[in-house]
Amino acid sequence: MTTTTQKEDKTPPLRQ
Repeated sequence: MTTTTQKEDKTPPLRQ
């Protein structure tokens, strides 16, 4: 849950 949060935390903010 740490590797997915780090990679998904940078994509959503950049796309939104």
